[in-house]
Amino acid sequence: MRTLFFILCAISSICHADSSSFISSDHACFDDNILFLSGKVSLRHDFMLLRAAKAKLFDYNKDCDPNFCRAELLNEVFLDFGNNVHLSCQRANIDLTKLNGTLGSHKSPIIYTDLLGQQKVPLEIHGKKGYFEMIKSEEPRFLYPCDLKLLKIFDDVFVKYGNHMTLFAKAAHFQKYSANSARYIKAFGDDTGKAKFVHFKDHVFADEMILDLCTNNISMENIHGSLCSSYFAQKQETSCDVTADHLHWDHKNHLITLNGKISIIDKILGSVDAEDTVKIQEIKQYGHFVIHSITCSGPCQINSFDTLQKEEQSIWCCGKLLFDRDSLSLVASCPKGAKIDQQTLYKNKSLFIYSDFASVDYKLRDMKFAAHSIHFKGSVKILAEDATRPLRFGFANEVTLNPTTQETTLRAKKGEKVLFWNEEENLRISADEIFVSFDEKLKKEKIQGVGNVRFTFNSEEEDNFKEIFPKYIRCK
Repeated sequence: MRTLFFILCAISSICHADSSSFISSDHACFDDNILFLSGKVSLRHDFMLLRAAKAKLFDYNKDCDPNFCRAELLNEVFLDFGNNVHLSCQRANIDLTKLNGTLGSHKSPIIYTDLLGQQKVPLEIHGKKGYFEMIKSEEPRFLYPCDLKLLKIFDDVFVKYGNHMTLFAKAAHFQKYSANSARYIKAFGDDTGKAKFVHFKDHVFADEMILDLCTNNISMENIHGSLCSSYFAQKQETSCDVTADHLHWDHKNHLITLNGKISIIDKILGSVDAEDTVKIQEIKQYGHFVIHSITCSGPCQINSFDTLQKEEQSIWCCGKLLFDRDSLSLVASCPKGAKIDQQTLYKNKSLFIYSDFASVDYKLRDMKFAAHSIHFKGSVKILAEDATRPLRFGFANEVTLNPTTQETTLRAKKGEKVLFWNEEENLRISADEIFVSFDEKLKKEKIQGVGNVRFTFNSEEEDNFKEIFPKYIRCK
């Protein structure tokens, strides 16, 4: 094969310039249609501007435009796609016919930078290996008639989007252009670890993440992590641990939606376990995004510890449950017409209360939420049993419970009666209202009837009571 070889000795650079191409370097040689360049290599192609310490240009023909179709670049590689789109790495193999290429790094990472959208939001992607595809564009706003279409980055991937979103992953795919105009970043974990998302004080790990760059929303699969729960003026910060099968974060509305098997452990509130959907509304407080409310749909249970009574308490709900941190309140409701096993259930170590609707008012005590007043409404059923007190049952339309004073008030609808039964004394009470308290000195429960009071049930009340509590009634 004939070989043409030349070295430029008198001139330290080789240049070829026309309407689309430009080549410059300190040294150059030509061998069998390959142009070897070294020292401050600068290449202007029809599609982009390329710089490197060394380069090989394949199928080089100085009489063609463009005058090379494939390039291998080595050391201090810099690719300029125009329109603030840049790539830097240590190795690049670029096929300018197929409009794709591969990227590599040694000590320093691959770095991609871009400004997205009308707001020019900065995007930065780092990694060790990469692959990219380009797309031709006729838009006059581009410096070159080509832009990045797809970028795949692998190993020790770091993504920074805007000022407050960061991703760490094993691999990431950046889809800049697609048929449906979607623009997104998809990040992946691997067998040894998950991808990580950081936003302000929120840190979430997932098997897979998709960041929609048009809406700034993000979706994640099989997640666990921590969210900033609250932030006080004294700069006391608390967080909660979260796990779920799926997470969707609505950036614009600061709304996090969890689906599947869900667990939330909050240092102040307690814990939330759910099996359907949980929505977490965030607000900005003292410069930090914190939890404003938690809404559960479907079966869920919220558990807390009463520091005053030294006991666990919980509320189970299969309808809808809402906890509002600002008002320090919780409301829970069951589906309309629910049977007892689908009603909202409140329980502590000695008390079970079923109802159609329940609400809790909290107070902050020792940096924890403690129930101050609990209200139940709609077909309320009470079962109370512990080792120190007799078995008690009650049925009412409304019940108010004060966990601090251990006082309970039962009320009936107009024209109906509250029904109450105490096992120890085989005491039956039918009244418009019943007030129950506990005398700490006497260690005895006090029961007071209000209004039209009877110490017996009529036949209809007896039948209703047995129907409501069939498993527990042991009296005649």
